[in-house]
Parts: sequence; structure tokens; C-alpha cells
Amino acid sequence: MGEGAFCKRVSSPTPTSPLKLLFLFRGATGNPCHLASTPENGEQAAALPRRPCTAWPHSLLAPGGKLRYYSAMSNSQNHNGFTKSASMLMDEVIGLPATAQADTAVDMAFVRPAAKQLYAQDGDDFLAPATSNSAGFDLRACLDADEAVIAPGQRLKIGTGIAVQPHAADVAGFVYSRSGLGARDGLTVAQGVGVIDPDYTGEILVVLLNTSGQERRIAKGERIAQLIFQPFMRPNWREVAELAPTERGSGGFGHTGR
Repeated sequence: MGEGAFCKRVSSPTPTSPLKLLFLFRGATGNPCHLASTPENGEQAAALPRRPCTAWPHSLLAPGGKLRYYSAMSNSQNHNGFTKSASMLMDEVIGLPATAQADTAVDMAFVRPAAKQLYAQDGDDFLAPATSNSAGFDLRACLDADEAVIAPGQRLKIGTGIAVQPHAADVAGFVYSRSGLGARDGLTVAQGVGVIDPDYTGEILVVLLNTSGQERRIAKGERIAQLIFQPFMRPNWREVAELAPTERGSGGFGHTGR
């Protein structure tokens, strides 16, 4: 969709199910277009005249010309068929191609000879999350020796044996500390959070910091951090003389009190 594209209101899939959708897409210049319907509109909403909308230069929700739509009811607990019906309805209205759907595929390569065996020690389905709702994928220490030692206050760079490449250009990998390792042993990701850019195809390296007062040991194959994939925004920078005033202003560092 480019400049001069149109969008229109549509009715909800059922008279009792309100449909509120936000459309953001990339094109020439202009503002995002919002379209929504309520139960009061009924089927008459689909007959409303089309209104032109120009495109947004760049959007977190619609990078690279991909148009995506989101519903407030699009969660795994919804089993009433609303989300599917809404998606099908939107596809019909605007002719949304299948390739415009969010791509969650991530390619992974083992870059060390014994890496796959280390990750497979928990079973064949080693890429599955630890629990059904776990957000992160556990990264393991691919050491040449049987173990490594981290002195108090020292850092150690550890290879994980894998490289990743998300298919979506607006998704990056973020390396977080494992809660148990950090809280129990004081071993945390040294820089707070590690960022794996989507165009980085090298081995994921984790730098652990020993924040405890004791020597810590890491065994070969031990889980040392967790990898989570998240969307990010590339801003369109705009230089201004000063920022718009807000109620908070420049107050920070506990200015609101304890």
C-alpha cells in the first residue's frame, strides 16, 4: 500500500462482538489510519464510504511495508473463534497477503562441533521451552574444558555454540540473566542485557559477571543465560530546538520520593 491507499470501516464478525483494529502501514508520508466499528454500527458500517489514508513512513508494527493488525481479543485464552473471524474479514476487505503476517521463524545453526549434543542432553525436543509458557530459550556453556572458574568481581566470556537469524527484520534477540543463577550464585550477564542484532550471524557469546564474594564454577553444558526474541523500533529522528513540555519534565533519579 502506498500513498492514496484507502481503508474503510467494517462491521464486527457478530452483532455482539465489537471489533477494534488499528492499521499502520508504510508508504510515502502522512499519518496512520485508524478504523473501528462498534456493535451499534451493525452491518451498516461496511457500507460507509471509503476514506483515503496516506502511509506512515516507518512503524514498529508495520516495518518494511508489512501491514499487520492486532485485536484486543487475540490471545491464547480466546476460544470463541472471534480472532480467526476478524482476521479472515480483514483479509477480505483489504486483500492482505499471507506474507504480511508476522514471521516468527528463527534460523539456528550449531557453530561448535559438540554444541548440539550439549543442547540435546535434556531430550530430542531440546528447542522447546522449559515449560509451556516459558519466554526464554536457555543458552548453555560450550566450554573446551569440563568447567570454568570465575573469581569474585571478575567476568568471563563464554561461547554458547549457536548462532541465530530471525526472519523478521524488526526482531532481535536479547540475552538475559537466568533468575536462579543470578539470585543464588550472583552470576549475571555483565552488561545487564545482551543484544543480538538481526543481522549478526556469529556465535552468541555470553559475558558472565560474578557479583558474589566467592569463586564460582561453570560446568560444560550448564545453562548460563536465556535468549528472548522481541520486536524493536528504528526511529525516524527529527531534530527540534527543544522537547515538548510534560508534567514530569527533566525530573528523575527518585524525584517523586520514596
